[in-house]
Amino acid sequence: MAYPGTGASLYRVGSAQRFTLISDESLDFIADVYQRSQNQISVPSGPGQVLFMPGAMFTLTWRLIVGTSGRSVLRKESPLAGRLGQTIAHPTLSFVDDPWNVGFPGARAFDDEGTPTKPLSLIENGVLKSFFYDRLYAKKANQPPTGHGYKCAGGFSGNDLATPPQPSLQHPTIKPGKSSFADLVKMMDHGVIVFGPLGPHSGNIPNGDFSLASRLAWSSKRGKSSVAPKTPWLPAMSTRRSKNVIGIGSLVEHENMGNYPPVLFDGVSISG
Repeated sequence: MAYPGTGASLYRVGSAQRFTLISDESLDFIADVYQRSQNQISVPSGPGQVLFMPGAMFTLTWRLIVGTSGRSVLRKESPLAGRLGQTIAHPTLSFVDDPWNVGFPGARAFDDEGTPTKPLSLIENGVLKSFFYDRLYAKKANQPPTGHGYKCAGGFSGNDLATPPQPSLQHPTIKPGKSSFADLVKMMDHGVIVFGPLGPHSGNIPNGDFSLASRLAWSSKRGKSSVAPKTPWLPAMSTRRSKNVIGIGSLVEHENMGNYPPVLFDGVSISG
């Protein structure tokens, strides 16, 4: 659903392994958001809460994927090297790779190197549990391969089939919480709800840093007012903010680079 006179649109992704009708819940959600976001305003600058909707969560998980890659750890590019067993995120946050989840497209028993796959817990209740490897980097690190050698791991490589397998997460998932979308909005005193990011590649990806503008967002004040603002900017954020999680949504959606619920963060810098 497009906003007249803008480059922004509102949508919700539905994914299944067979033909499935879009649910009435999804259609009602889109209609409600659209109706309540007709006016554009400027967002006051300062610290606040930011609710990343599933379509924006890959901005954060992209950094987590690079940080938990055995290749990044072996090259000393990851800030998570040497931190196995330590708390790196809020206790409500769990990040897994689940190639056996047949509820989403792409479930598989083997990676592109023929190594058997299995669900792998990377962050469990905020604690860093493991890294992932293909065969090459597992051998270099003297670790067993975890079934994460994929040819389609380049992203911007152009010809993924011509590249050798690389360590990659193809089924990253953030486990859901217990909060509805309405509950998460009520938790916000001042902040923005990001539906689609602009510039998610900006920043130091291996170090977990990023800054981005929102392609489409709401502004929320004390959980009552929600309208579409003029492109708010998050000038400085990093995966270290994952300790500032104050709410996780109950509905997981299949989106860009994985399966995510909405996640609410506190203490984020916002520029109007």
